[in-house]
Amino acid sequence: MIEFSYLLSQREGKLGSPEKPLSDLGLLGYRAYWAEKIVETVLVAGEEISVDEIAQATSITHADVMNTCVPCLPCRPARTFYRSY
Repeated sequence: MIEFSYLLSQREGKLGSPEKPLSDLGLLGYRAYWAEKIVETVLVAGEEISVDEIAQATSITHADVMNTCVPCLPCRPARTFYRSY
């Protein structure tokens, strides 16, 4: 169901996000989906990709991309997989 809603968003050329507020389990489900799609997109892109490029490729809003990625960043500044948009 989550993937279907994002496929519709991609077809319409829009960025999508679930209706808020989300339940705790709903948020876990969306974060798992977002993380999977973001990792796939980063791997395909190669070395560097911006938040905007991730958002456009996945139809996930910039805020949802950032909220998914920030907890995954290393503690020290190293090579990051996004740059400001």
